[in-house]
This record gives sequence, structure tokens and C-alpha cells, in this order.
Amino acid sequence: LIKSHCNSTNFSDENLSKLKVISEVFKIDKSSDKQLRGAYLEYYFFKLLTQLQHNGIVDDVIWNGKIGKYGLPVQAPGGVTGTPDIVFKIDNINFVLELTTIKAKAQQWSAEGASVPDHVLQYAKNTTGIVHGIFSAPIMHNRNMTGMKTAVASHGLQISCYSVENLLKIFKNSDREYILNALLNDQL
Repeated sequence: LIKSHCNSTNFSDENLSKLKVISEVFKIDKSSDKQLRGAYLEYYFFKLLTQLQHNGIVDDVIWNGKIGKYGLPVQAPGGVTGTPDIVFKIDNINFVLELTTIKAKAQQWSAEGASVPDHVLQYAKNTTGIVHGIFSAPIMHNRNMTGMKTAVASHGLQISCYSVENLLKIFKNSDREYILNALLNDQL
């Protein structure tokens, strides 16, 4: 579902069918809603992490979005409140997962360049324990990754950056230690 969603122009065929019904019944066209597109990505990762929690690989998972009207996901509020998309825990490490469906370098930077580091920093200020950020997008850009990593480094924090495809490869492994080490060391 995640791959299909990221590879589609707006929504996968399955989601477009649901949105078509909503449009016909309620006269609300969500078929090109960028916020809904992002909300679906968050929701799908939340479901994946929940399955990993069920399998004993992840200890806890919190999605700050919700299921809203018509059964559609609503993305985490983010913004100035510094609310992360998803937080999950493995051992004593709190991972702040920030996701975007934006592929273009400049758009990705303007939408996520300041907010991703801010969400990691705000979460670290308001929690005990180790905090590690993760940023994932369908396409990663070196300039954007460097900017985000630099923004948190002076605060003693780290952000790992993965394409959605590479993050899925990490989560596909059923070894808890492998996943933990890969996430912390920014590698597959």
C-alpha cells in the first residue's frame, strides 16, 4: 500500500475508488487533496509500525493524526505546535518519524526543512530518554538531508534520512536489533 501510494500521482486506485464514492454521495472532491495524500502515508506507516509492535519489534507507537470524517485519515497537526507525525519506541529510544509525499527538492525543503528538525527538537525537550529523528520521502535530496541534520546536530540530536523504499526495506527485516541499528546509524 505504501509503495502504491507513493508511486501514484495522487492516490492509489483503491483510494481513488473510495474518494469517488465520497464525491458522488457527498459532492466533495478529495481526489487531488495534498493533505489527504500526506495523511494516507502517515496512516499506512502507522499501520506498519503497529504490526511491528504486535510482532515484538517495536515497543510502542503513537500516530498524532486520526481517522476523521468519511473514514479518511487526517494528518498530524505539526506546525508551530511541533507535533510529530509518528513516534515509536524501540528499547529506550524514541524515534520521531516525519513523512512527506513531496518529491521535488525545493518544495520538500520549503514544506519540511524547518518543521522536521523543529518537531524532533520540541519532542526531545518534552520527553525523557533518547530521541532520534527519521525523515522519509519518496525521493531524498542531499541538500535537504544535510540541512535537517545540521539543524539538530548543535542540540546533540540526530536525524536519519531514508527514501520511503529504503525505510520499508529496514522495516521488512524481522530482526529487532538490525532495525534498531539501521535506524540509528542511517544505513541499510
